[in-house]
Amino acid sequence: MAIKVTVFNRKGGVGKTTLAIILTQIALKKGKTVLAVEQDEQNNFNVSVSYLKDEPQFTNRFTLKTVLTKEDFASTADWIIIDCPPSFNDRTRLALRNSDFILIPVRPDSYSTMPFSQIHQEAGDYKKLFQFPIVKVGFDGKIPSRIADEKITELTSKGLIVIGNLPLYSTITANISSDRKKWWSVGLQAQARRPFESIYTWLEVLHRKLQALRQEKDNQKRGENVDHFDPENPDLAMFGLKQVSPAI
Repeated sequence: MAIKVTVFNRKGGVGKTTLAIILTQIALKKGKTVLAVEQDEQNNFNVSVSYLKDEPQFTNRFTLKTVLTKEDFASTADWIIIDCPPSFNDRTRLALRNSDFILIPVRPDSYSTMPFSQIHQEAGDYKKLFQFPIVKVGFDGKIPSRIADEKITELTSKGLIVIGNLPLYSTITANISSDRKKWWSVGLQAQARRPFESIYTWLEVLHRKLQALRQEKDNQKRGENVDHFDPENPDLAMFGLKQVSPAI
């Protein structure tokens, strides 16, 4: 079953498209099939990854769309990655309500960390089973690490899950802003690429745990005897899968 990821924040310029681009490339590099969907009218995600369709190594493994439909969530792709605009419209709501994970790039300012409660509401009540949204924190090298650490502490104190601290290395900015048809996530220095690869791995692990939770819920509906799933298991708490709502 596809790992369905929506990248969204109501604040612009926080790194949504950059994250969607690099996650797409990492998934392809690891031999996965990917459905990438551009939701933003600025079309940057679409333009940035469109050349991948013509790469022989990705033949039959990469699909790019500019219109999201509910049927897309039944795709047989390994990953569905959706880049959303900084606004709540019908297509954004469709993405939020049907994705497994919502990645919210933020910066250490109040503007990019304000809309969490609204995102949680728009994502639908069914997500209250878990501590969603999952938050990605992105800071560039110009921000003192102390400020970044303070923001992470603030977010986690509210019950939000911070799964990454992604410094915006100059190599990322230079590659994405250029017209060169290069595979940015591979061309990045190992130091710059590592945090993104860690988030990719976290999402794979989270998805397996999410599938286990869904299977248990289905078994309980059918009245089957199953081992009790302890939401307070420390291992699950590490991945933010407690059966409580986020404290916004």
